[in-house]
Amino acid sequence: MLRMRCPRCLRGKLFRGLMDMWERCPQCGFLFEREEGYFTGAMYASSIITLPLVFGIFLIGWLLSSKTLLAAEILLLVTAVVTLPLIPLIFRYSRTLWLYFDWHFGPDAETEGRSGTEDFRPH
Repeated sequence: MLRMRCPRCLRGKLFRGLMDMWERCPQCGFLFEREEGYFTGAMYASSIITLPLVFGIFLIGWLLSSKTLLAAEILLLVTAVVTLPLIPLIFRYSRTLWLYFDWHFGPDAETEGRSGTEDFRPH
């Protein structure tokens, strides 16, 4: 998952650009977006990734600061500035996390070849 590869074959890349995702796995042909709005669930994954990061940055800054209202306001600004450039990376990992979650816990285990015995040729 950390390498952002297809959950089915573990070889095909999920992304062809910074935020441009393949429609199908280039190795095995697995369809990534099964239905319209499929990646809405990735917003939950994005929150799971982003919130601890933001709170961690803020907490470390707060512990190192003078703990005044001005320091808190400056710290909020610093936290936002540090987090904003990470949005493309968070976007990519949230989609990857959602794909892997759905792959392991989704309803179509039998129809998508999750038994581990399937042939990985593109369709």
